[in-house]
Amino acid sequence: MKKLYKIKFKKLKKSLITIITGIIIFSLFLFSRSKYFPKTKAQINEFNFKIKIQGDFHNKKNVNYKTLVSFYTPYEKKYEFKDQEFTLVKDNIFSTKIYISDFDKNNIYSFFIKPEKYLGRFFSNYIIEKDTIDIDLTKDYFYGGDIFPYDGEVSAYDLSKIFKNLGKTVNETDVNQDGITDTQDYLITLYTLKNNLKEDTIKLLPKPTQTPTPTSTSTPTPIPTLTNTPTPSLTPTPNPINTPTPTNQNNNLCSQMDNGLPNSTMHYPNGTTSLPKTNNKICAYNNLYYSLPYRNPNCEVTENAIKKAYERMRTYYPAYFPQTKLLEQWQTVRKYAKKYNFNPLFVIALWIEESAAGGATNAQQLGCLYRRNKDNSFTFLPASSTICDQMECLFGSTAVDPNDFGQWACRYQHGVKAWQNNTCTKTVTFTKGIDFWYNFMAENLPDSCKTRYYFSCQ
Repeated sequence: MKKLYKIKFKKLKKSLITIITGIIIFSLFLFSRSKYFPKTKAQINEFNFKIKIQGDFHNKKNVNYKTLVSFYTPYEKKYEFKDQEFTLVKDNIFSTKIYISDFDKNNIYSFFIKPEKYLGRFFSNYIIEKDTIDIDLTKDYFYGGDIFPYDGEVSAYDLSKIFKNLGKTVNETDVNQDGITDTQDYLITLYTLKNNLKEDTIKLLPKPTQTPTPTSTSTPTPIPTLTNTPTPSLTPTPNPINTPTPTNQNNNLCSQMDNGLPNSTMHYPNGTTSLPKTNNKICAYNNLYYSLPYRNPNCEVTENAIKKAYERMRTYYPAYFPQTKLLEQWQTVRKYAKKYNFNPLFVIALWIEESAAGGATNAQQLGCLYRRNKDNSFTFLPASSTICDQMECLFGSTAVDPNDFGQWACRYQHGVKAWQNNTCTKTVTFTKGIDFWYNFMAENLPDSCKTRYYFSCQ
């Protein structure tokens, strides 16, 4: 019997050793192969580029061009691929795939693409929202003849270099990659030279400075602690005798918006007199969160309120006050805010908060950076954009839902990705300035125009 137990024990021991050994070998196999498994689809973006290159590629196969591909935000280079291979698909069409892990989608991108021996081209304003993106750039040709050393132009030097190598297998001057420098290469280069075609310049903008904040030690009078939800009252600043009268209003300043937005579409054309939704990330000056009837066009702003705000800006924005356009243009802002069903008092408060009403010349007047066009492309608006450009940018946004102040505020400061599950993933702070100026200028507002406060801002 003991002998039988020993035999069974040995068999069991052998089986266990075999199983454990198998697990170890399988684990080592998985570990060795792990580098071939992508992290997740969401973490890797695939870009499928197509371009059209000048030359005769009919009946040719396996033609490749080493190509520089750079990704730019409006302010800087973000990603670069120096020897990306574009492969002939058919006719003059070449394609490539680029994979980028943890791609930053919180930007509008432009691409600079330069195939070897060709002039580079710059393609602007692309919104990257999906994980797989097809970018078809075949509308225009890439023109050849930029022979090493590549200087971004085709000159008589490039042409003469090709001429000297005619009939030779010299890769340096073989523009169309058929294995020999011949008349095709010469004619490609001659065409580019005769038509004075140049490489596109890379158009970057200086990084914007932050929205101006109060620099004076003279701070706004604090809003009293709220027990329920009354409209806050601020200690009024006396209206000085020497305040200039708001004159010289240019009523035709934004006449291009008289019959509709010239470049954009109103996604939310209707206003509302109801108080819109908000969430606990939308901070007021008193650090409570709040809602503002920002799409109620019946909330008036008075000339006396503008004069009062003008004088308050003298100490609130001392560096920007001399250039402010508040007195000259407030009626224009009021007119078009009402026309497009926005609260004019809100738009003027936003104008003051973002740029001291145009006084901060290095900032966009309403803080609106990208105008959504009618075809859903985007145009970057520099700091030099007018108040009319800025109003169109605001009015044509897809975030200005009349029923949701919280969504607009969240997306305006942090972008669309911060708005998730009907709330903001980040705290919104610029609304403190809007809250302050809105209530500072408020005079005899009806209940439908008053802000409503809740509990502590998160």
